Parts: sequence; structure tokens; C-alpha cells
Amino acid sequence: MNTSSQGSTYISQVRLAKTNTPDEALVVHDDPADLTSTVPTCYTSQANVEVDGALSLELKLVVGSPTDFILIGAIEVIVE
Repeated sequence: MNTSSQGSTYISQVRLAKTNTPDEALVVHDDPADLTSTVPTCYTSQANVEVDGALSLELKLVVGSPTDFILIGAIEVIVE
């Protein structure tokens, strides 16, 4: 994450939603943790969700300045 002011740009929510129809989705996991680290880090959001169709991963971003950016190196989803 590159930000002009510490804490002004971050990921403020991790959400999983089941897609029922093309225009409808049901939120099945909502994690409101503020992810504010400016150094590479790992974050685990534990979700107890039965996967029986399409899931959407949504990240809510708060951007403090037009020149700020967030780099996401990888996302891992483990289904057990």
C-alpha cells in the first residue's frame, strides 16, 4: 500500500456473497476489519460458508488520495 497519509487508504471490509441470480446476491460473510498495514502482510478472514454455487469476493477500499494505491499480491481461498 502506498499512501500519502498513514491510515487514509486501506481495505475496510472483506465480504463473500452467494450469487443467486444475475442481479441478486446474498451476503454470507462480512468481516469489517480495517486492514491498514503499509508493509506486505497476510490476513485471514475465517468464513464458515457452505459452497454450493458461485461466490463473489468483495473488498471495500477507502482511498484517501488519488495518488494512493493498494497492491494485492495474491488471494487464497481454501475450501474444506
